[in-house]
Amino acid sequence: MLIDDFDFELPGELVAKYPLNKRDNSRLLYYKREIQEAPNPQGTISQELNKNIEHKSFQDICSILKAGDILVRNVTRVLAARFFVIDKEKPENKAIEILLVKENAEIGVCEQSHDKKYRWTALAKPRKKIKTNPQSYIISGSSEEIIIFKGNTENGVVQRSSNEDGMMIVEFKSYEQFINIITNHGTMPIPPYLQRSAEDSDKERYQTVYSKQDSLGSSIAAPTAGLHFTEEIIQALTRKGVEFIDLNLDVGIGTFKPVSVSEVKDHKMHFETYEIISENWDKIQSAKAEGRRIIAIGTTSLRCLESIAITGKLRGETDLYIYPGNFKFKIIDGLLTNFHLPKSTLLLLVSTLIGIEECKALYRIAVEEKYRFFSYGDCCLLL
Repeated sequence: MLIDDFDFELPGELVAKYPLNKRDNSRLLYYKREIQEAPNPQGTISQELNKNIEHKSFQDICSILKAGDILVRNVTRVLAARFFVIDKEKPENKAIEILLVKENAEIGVCEQSHDKKYRWTALAKPRKKIKTNPQSYIISGSSEEIIIFKGNTENGVVQRSSNEDGMMIVEFKSYEQFINIITNHGTMPIPPYLQRSAEDSDKERYQTVYSKQDSLGSSIAAPTAGLHFTEEIIQALTRKGVEFIDLNLDVGIGTFKPVSVSEVKDHKMHFETYEIISENWDKIQSAKAEGRRIIAIGTTSLRCLESIAITGKLRGETDLYIYPGNFKFKIIDGLLTNFHLPKSTLLLLVSTLIGIEECKALYRIAVEEKYRFFSYGDCCLLL
């Protein structure tokens, strides 16, 4: 199976560069995959699929869902993980963009002293400007200094290397310095395909309304299917008897890393940290046994649920890679998700859920109907 088989043409004007003024004004493509009809030998897949599609507003989700449905949501919060640094030895050079990717499991000890240091793995752009040996860099717009070098960590020990996956080590003097830099100089890590810099409005709109408000954040991308919800929609669904159940998956590069291999099966996912409390998992299992629908809000919630079903572990790390032909869903009955990038792992996941040809047809219809695509775009409900 080739990744090129999951490509499609998307007019540039359909990429949503900004969110709508009101979250729940987005459009909703409702695909009733549960409906089984006798195929028409004369009809195309698009024609057959159209019979099971309704074009709605997201606000209509209150009339689509029914009492007893379970909506599982990822309450992770996005970290203002992007900032710029200047080479201390060559301050005249252009600033280097840093994107923090993952907090290190342990606080390591700096080679130059016995002081505890706070480390993250990160990506840099341009990467070639970061030296292999530890080097001081100045946070752009401040006098704060941090140390960056090419490498990674294993069991808390720094491994310096040229590192094929492009990871860096960013070393802060302390956790307090990290907080200060993120708070005063960090920007939201909005996706590069938006082709714009992050703005102040993104600090609120690139978070779900139900994200952990008391948290600085630990994800480097939003669980974007949840961006459509408002407090009013949540309250209306709750009154109807729809139950929300929370989990946490820290969204990392595993979710959105491009597939760079030609064979679908050869792609490797990065690990992402997840957790669900036992009470919530018990509720999901009970609802499943009762025949109630388990609907994941977003692919991150789906991957978390299915990872737990496979491993039995309520917390840990997952590199679950879902693509057609390799996976059978154990927990979820439906998915609310945005429209995804061509040749992405997210598109492969949707194809696994509804079928490859069905997914292609659904996306053709979405383009024809001029749905807005990607993180700030519209969404589809697959039930």
